[in-house]
Parts: sequence; C-alpha cells; structure tokens
Amino acid sequence: MPGMPVPSDHAAPARSPGSLASSLLEWYGRAGRDLPWRRRPNPYRVWVSEIMLQQTTVETAGPYFDRFVRRYPTIRDLAAAGEEEILALWSGLGYYHRARNMLKAARLIVDRHRGRVPRDMKSLRALPGVGPYTAGAILSIGHNLPFPALDGNVNRVIARLGAIEGDPARASTRREIEALAARLMPAGNASAFNQALMDLGAMVCTPRRPDCVACPVATCCRARREASVDRIPATRPSASPRHVELAAVAVLHDGNVMLVERGEGTLMKGLWEFPLVAAKSRLQVEREAARYGARLVRCVGQVRHTITSHRLSITVYEADRCRRPSRGLSPRRISVSEPAARLATPSSASPARWESLDIVTRGGQGGLALTGAARKISRLLAAAR
Repeated sequence: MPGMPVPSDHAAPARSPGSLASSLLEWYGRAGRDLPWRRRPNPYRVWVSEIMLQQTTVETAGPYFDRFVRRYPTIRDLAAAGEEEILALWSGLGYYHRARNMLKAARLIVDRHRGRVPRDMKSLRALPGVGPYTAGAILSIGHNLPFPALDGNVNRVIARLGAIEGDPARASTRREIEALAARLMPAGNASAFNQALMDLGAMVCTPRRPDCVACPVATCCRARREASVDRIPATRPSASPRHVELAAVAVLHDGNVMLVERGEGTLMKGLWEFPLVAAKSRLQVEREAARYGARLVRCVGQVRHTITSHRLSITVYEADRCRRPSRGLSPRRISVSEPAARLATPSSASPARWESLDIVTRGGQGGLALTGAARKISRLLAAAR
C-alpha cells in the first residue's frame, strides 16, 4: 500500500508472502466459518456486521444481524428508520451508541454518498462509529481493496508470524503489524485473505494453547520457530471490575409492570428499565417503592449483569401499586438518581410507563427497547409468576 512503512527484517516470515497467502487461503476455503454476513456479502452487510461485532461475540451477533438486515435490507431502509425502532431491534445487544451511530451514518451515506458505502478511508472515517479497524474491514472485505483489517485475532496472528513482541495497543507496534499484514496480502484477494486471518485467530491461533500442529502457516511462523508463541503478543493486565449492589423495584398493577426511561446525559439513553436504587437495606427499598405509590410484597431473587468494568448485583423486589406516587414525583418526570449507582441508574426518567409483562419478557419485540439488566429482571419475574 502506498505510504505503508516497510517491516523490519526480524518481522519477515520464513516463506514468501505468496506461498503463505496461498496456504492460508486454501485452508480458509475448506475450514472457514459459515457466518451470516458472509452469505450474499456486500459493503452494507459488512458494515452492519462489523458494527455489531464491536464488543460482541460472533455467536451473539449472528441472530441480531439476521433480524436487522431482514428489517433493513438496504442503507436507505435503515436511514428511513426511527431511533426508537432501531433501539428496540438492538435491545439486548448492548453498547447502544453503536445503533445510534449506525442510524446517523446511514443518513449521512444517503445524503452525501447517494446511498453507497464509501470506498475511501477518509470518507469512511468521517462516519459516526467508524474507526480505523472498521474502515479497513469495510474496504477490504466489502470492497476487496488492499487494506489491513487489524482486529484482535488478526493482530495476534500477524504478531506471531513476524515475532513482533510489543503491545499492539502501542502505535509503534501497531504500525509494524500493519506493515507486515500489508506485505503479506495477495493482490486482488484482500477480502478472503483478511477473513482467513480472522478465522485463523479465532479457531487455531488462539490467545492460549494455540493449535500450532493444525495451523496451515505454521512453517511461516517466526514465533513458533523461536518458541515465543506464548508471550506474543504482549498484553496489558486488565483492570479489576467494580462491584455495585442495587435493588430493582418491579411495581405490578393489573398484570403490568412499570418501567422508566433513561434520560438525557445517561448511559443507554432512551432505553427502558425497572426503577433502581443503590439500597443497602430493605427499608431503603420500601421507601423507593413508596415513591412510586407501591408497597413491597416480596423479594423475588437476584440477577447479575455486567456493564463495561462494572459488575452489578441486583436484588429484585415485587411491589403492588396501592396509591398515587408521592407528592412532587410527577409521573411525567421521575427522578431515580442515586450517586453510588450512577452508572446503572439514570439521572432522570420520563415518563413512567406501564407495559404488559409478556411484552417485557420478549425483551423489546413489542417495540420497547430494554436495558440488558431489565431483560434479565423481566425473565426472573416471569419465572416467579
């Protein structure tokens, strides 16, 4: 690629780039994964899949991808959608800013690019939610242009092939990996080559206990020859998770449950959830229920949920509505802010909303976008009925 730095000598694999690519592509042709976005591939489907795969496993993203492209088969279909319906379809996939950015980007593509996914790095990077990796994946896999697509799997494979020992998060190491990936890429076949690297990293060249015996390019791997596979690539220690104790109040009335919408300036804005409180005692939970005009009936159980580096333990209480909410607590503007649980609790919720428990249990299929914790709570409530 023009302007790409030349890899250092120590990063050169034992066999020629052409031989390595040929072996890898032959393996990919018989062992590559059958993934939904690889069927009838086009730049739009590649873009949707890559956004979904950010912070999400292949197994989880697959069913969401199928539903999404059935509902929005083209960029113009997506651009014409409303945010609420996008969030409802995305419900449970997490990291909802991805869905909002996709909608914004689709509208920009329609307005500025006549509904076609751009074929150049600058235009792609100008779209909301499209970073260097995602742009490289769209260009190479969607348009078959010679750009590296360096996700975690590909970084690991390339680093081991070239015995590149630095941390891929460092700019200097990333440049070295990118240069070697560009050198190895066969002319005219960037799409299959990058997907083959991804599959090799996911299936064979795994972070721990890689299956070097089954690797189609093992004879090209400097790290294997130098017995350094286990320490390449270098990794940073992960931060310890923060544990947060919460209580959820499920206010029931005539077979329905009350939900509140997360407000502006909060994580997962626009999604719906059960009222939450950072409660250390049942008395605090009773006071929270009273604010909603309800009294506690029983403790239903507990759910656990992870948001980024926070691990939430949520004790779920069932409550019956018995009167109007407390004075000063408007049903159109309900504050459920708690400083100790700001990550999990919105600073404002508007309005209060009653939904049937069946719709809640379906996790948004009825048009309501729920937080992941709310989906778990609704399943717990349904099982306890």
